[in-house]
Amino acid sequence: MSVSIATMRALNGQIKVLDKDIEQQFEIIPNTLTSIPDIGKVCSTGIITEIGDINPFDC
Repeated sequence: MSVSIATMRALNGQIKVLDKDIEQQFEIIPNTLTSIPDIGKVCSTGIITEIGDINPFDC
């Protein structure tokens, strides 16, 4: 049980570090996805990462 708790604490620490990294990268990339309800910075960053450059899409 104590190993599981230690693992969970370590993973939570890693998540916090990744969240900070995402925050920093989010400030660099202009986007309006967060204007959509329930789309936060983490989801918005994930969407942008998956789509990449939007210029090839005909909009």
